[in-house]
Amino acid sequence: MSGGSLPIKKVYIDSRFKTKDSSSNSHFKYELVESLQLPDNTVCFIDDVIIPHSYLNVDGKFNRLYVRQYNDLNSTVLDIAIVIPSTNHTISTLVEGIQSALNLSFGANTLTVTFDSRKLSLTISENTGGAVKLFTDQELQSANSRGWTGTGYASGNLRSMNELVGNYTAKQPATSFETGIVDLRRYHNIYISSPNLSSFSTLGPRGEGSIIKKIPVTTECGFTIIDNVVAPHDWVDVSKLLLKTLEFRLSDAYGNTIDLRGSPISFSLIFMSQND
Repeated sequence: MSGGSLPIKKVYIDSRFKTKDSSSNSHFKYELVESLQLPDNTVCFIDDVIIPHSYLNVDGKFNRLYVRQYNDLNSTVLDIAIVIPSTNHTISTLVEGIQSALNLSFGANTLTVTFDSRKLSLTISENTGGAVKLFTDQELQSANSRGWTGTGYASGNLRSMNELVGNYTAKQPATSFETGIVDLRRYHNIYISSPNLSSFSTLGPRGEGSIIKKIPVTTECGFTIIDNVVAPHDWVDVSKLLLKTLEFRLSDAYGNTIDLRGSPISFSLIFMSQND
């Protein structure tokens, strides 16, 4: 092999053996027992990924719906960001949680939420002769949000769960306001990034250069996400790197660190000559 032989070919990473200054099992540092000087033409694959599906589909970072009620009796609007209880929701508990939040914020029997099992959508109905709407993230982040009369919010941190209920498209207020398709998965992919191993030859969904692996989420909460298929092109160039302390972070498509609630992850680093 050109440039010298590999000092090691495989490293097993387990976040239970993270350094003491690590933030969590989804953002941690891992100390190798000895420094590794990698030769030229060396690439690295990530394989044997095991991630517990232990995160919640509604938590403190994504638990709000921005609701406006139009009251035709006195020609007023009431804007309230309702907060849904944090848990791993099913359809039934999601409907119950939204209904409870609507009752608490707007009064009992004012707004009613139902789920259509055929369309997989939610409908919020106004029961006093007025209308209702949910604000999309784009509306809240744009100049249109100046019409919002409720409690202020940070446009860069909405803590919105619009993606979960499929509220992507801005709509006019209606007596019965229907969302898009409800998707309880929360994350479709998990991204592993590492500033040590990345050759900045990849571009993430937001232009990040440190992502080294994308793992599709194919299981439900309580099960394990497993990815052990190494695609022939899915490698990063680690030529001439000196490795001792490695850092890894699991994030969603928006770059938010995923809260695994203390559950550890594991995977393998495979080093190969690019000529092999």
